[in-house]
Amino acid sequence: MDKDHQKEVRESLYTSLKELGLSDLEIELYTISLTLGPSPITEIAKYLGISRPNVYKIIKELEIHGLTKFSNNNKYSRHFMVEPPTVILEKIRAKKESMHQLDHQIVSSLPDLLALYQQGDKNTSIKILQGKEQYLKALNLLIDEAGKEIAFLGSADDFLDFFEDIEVENIWQKKRIQRKIFNRTLITEGEKTLQIKASSPEQLRETRILKTDSPFVTSFQLFANKMIIWQPKAPLAVLIEDQYITAMFKVIFDSLWEISQTKNVLAICHHGKNRSKYLAKYLSEKGYNTEYAGTHANIENMLTQEKIDKADIIIFVQKILQLDNNLDFNNKRIIALEVDDRTADLDGDAWIDYQNKFVYPELKKQIDKYLPFL
Repeated sequence: MDKDHQKEVRESLYTSLKELGLSDLEIELYTISLTLGPSPITEIAKYLGISRPNVYKIIKELEIHGLTKFSNNNKYSRHFMVEPPTVILEKIRAKKESMHQLDHQIVSSLPDLLALYQQGDKNTSIKILQGKEQYLKALNLLIDEAGKEIAFLGSADDFLDFFEDIEVENIWQKKRIQRKIFNRTLITEGEKTLQIKASSPEQLRETRILKTDSPFVTSFQLFANKMIIWQPKAPLAVLIEDQYITAMFKVIFDSLWEISQTKNVLAICHHGKNRSKYLAKYLSEKGYNTEYAGTHANIENMLTQEKIDKADIIIFVQKILQLDNNLDFNNKRIIALEVDDRTADLDGDAWIDYQNKFVYPELKKQIDKYLPFL
């Protein structure tokens, strides 16, 4: 072994023993004994340049670390040796495993510890984050400190476009699900709205649609005593650590969350297969839970009391509809439109063309006046 390599090996051994908590004298004794093999205490004392009683003191410390071995059963014999380097490796690995478990315990307990943390007189921390590396750190911070829940409000389309690479979002969601962190998501209408809403049960997420006539591109997430505001147009993110600001935004979020609970809408027409069906589909695309039915007797999709009871809002496409007197609408919210689809002289393709050009646009026009349903 050349001198450079020998020096490198000694440095590596020194670093490993330091990692196990040995002092410089303990490391020196181990290194010398490793080279000498089983040796009398007097010889070891000579190499170290210290008295024999002090050598025994160091040996006792090495015993505590589990790195000593005597050549016979007499503990105080003058022949002493140390455990081989493989024992050091085992102890290093055991320590790393222990630290890994401790790290996992701390991460798991961190949300509860943060919940006990009170800001007091500590100054508010506001950081402007720019660049993909900082954005990813912010996302990881969400996972590490979120506890049982993350709250998101904003434009899902713009938030997902913020990271450009959809795989980043997918990896983050997988980590969140592994940590069993629930995500309350309140999103504005957009191209990805139905996709996100449909995937909610599998992703530990409840999604609601925020109905607004004034769309916006920004979003924010609340977790622990922090919040992140995402501004995709700059682009930048603002990390705010302040329990009072976060508490205020949580009240705002919870209020909007309550009024954004998905409404169950029942659309009713004569035969339950044209106007009510179209209206139900249109409102479903707006994020509402919808059903449709007809008032005529003996039709396949007939109006029933069960459908009425499930509905929060009932829409009649026409004011003059014959109803079964036994049906109880039980103070339901009723919306009455006035859209007729009957044509005396049209059938086949001509009738379909009439629906597409006149009836369906009129249904949309009249119902849009009532949207969003609150």
